[in-house]
Amino acid sequence: IREWYQRNMDPKVMDLEDQEVYENVYHKGRFAGVFQCTQKGAQKLFQRAKPRSIIDIATLTSIYRPGPLSAKVDRIYINAKQNPDTVDYGHPLIKQVLEPSYGCIVFQEQAMALCNVVAGIPKLELNKIRKMMKPGGSSGENVEKAKALKERFISGAMQNGVQRSIAEGLYEKILFFAGYGFNASHAVSYAINSYYCAWLLTHYEEEWVTAYLEAVSSNPKKLSKALSEVKSLGYSVSRVDINKSDRTWVCTDNKTLVPSFSSCKGIGDAAVQEILTQRPYESIVDLLWNEDGSWKHSKLNKRAVAVLIQLRAFESVEWEQHFSSYKHFHDVVIENWNDLRKSTKRDPYRGQNILKELLLEDAPDEWTMEELAGNSFNLLGTVNVELLLPEKLLESLEDRGVRSIDDWDAEDIYWGLCVGALPKKTKKGKFYLLLEVLGTSGKKHRIFCWNPPEGSTIKPYSVVAM
Repeated sequence: IREWYQRNMDPKVMDLEDQEVYENVYHKGRFAGVFQCTQKGAQKLFQRAKPRSIIDIATLTSIYRPGPLSAKVDRIYINAKQNPDTVDYGHPLIKQVLEPSYGCIVFQEQAMALCNVVAGIPKLELNKIRKMMKPGGSSGENVEKAKALKERFISGAMQNGVQRSIAEGLYEKILFFAGYGFNASHAVSYAINSYYCAWLLTHYEEEWVTAYLEAVSSNPKKLSKALSEVKSLGYSVSRVDINKSDRTWVCTDNKTLVPSFSSCKGIGDAAVQEILTQRPYESIVDLLWNEDGSWKHSKLNKRAVAVLIQLRAFESVEWEQHFSSYKHFHDVVIENWNDLRKSTKRDPYRGQNILKELLLEDAPDEWTMEELAGNSFNLLGTVNVELLLPEKLLESLEDRGVRSIDDWDAEDIYWGLCVGALPKKTKKGKFYLLLEVLGTSGKKHRIFCWNPPEGSTIKPYSVVAM
């Protein structure tokens, strides 16, 4: 690992000007897990500004804060960046300091540099000025001290050939900047971290995506968001699979992401190790017993197998030769676990014979969609709606251009899976329904359904259009 890092990612060899990285991530909006670009607002800002350097990233992350945004610095910056020839710096000395940020004062260090380069204030005094420019320093004693410097700043700037009106305007900008100035060294460090994420996403996309999903697997809200992001990159997500899943998320050749065993509640490390050692499993007999009829596993216990069945993790195993449904699979194996494990010298295949007898009994119906979703929520913390709904229905919605509620971005028709409909009334007694709807990522949305017939409801786990 160390050798690979030193060869590819060490700061001595990392190319921080790789334009493929900037274009692939920051320009196209492919932000799956990229540091500093996890919020929608930041993502839109980066896509509009199209950064091409570390300084550009640092500038944007400094602008994307309440102070600069309320002062419309984002609009001023983007307009200037798109039309650099229109920026009037007022003097070459000012341009020398502010050209990297297209005339906008973004960093504390820029304010310090303006005092030094433009007004001639000695560097030894700049630290006092820097302290005045800290976030939150726009009121009280700091501002009074800053005002006291006004004449000194203006006279120093005029001595360097700057017109008084320009010097006064610049000083007012610096004073206003005191309300939202950010530390450049901090911003640049964070920008480099962000670029490293983007570099990995660009050049090692599958590794980055699977690592990202593994990192958030224990947090249902973050996992839902991450799944939505990686799907936008063209990936699909399968179920956990006993023959395909691993300790971490993995990606197959057709850009299908397979959840890790560690993302499932109830499957311990010892059980995972035993699965990895014993697989591949081809059939139920191969899954449960050795060739001599003895029980195969000691660590893969009843709880772990029940979890895997509830998550329907046996699509690569010929389970349908024995069971009519996953519920049938669960009821037979889990409820008769101890009997199936029995083996004697006289009857070494006793467990398998018991299974054959159990399969002659009536089989139950498959779990309902509500039960399947509940299993997923309880054991994974999220639900992949696309694996619950019929494939033909999803194809039909896609053909008609009807997107998931997760993709909401403007007034349109969207679909979702309604998991709850709570009848409510307004203060004036008007009846409505408060819906809880799932999108493709498993994220829950609250939707107000106005003007339904009095007393009506929506059956849980119905597909609804909005």
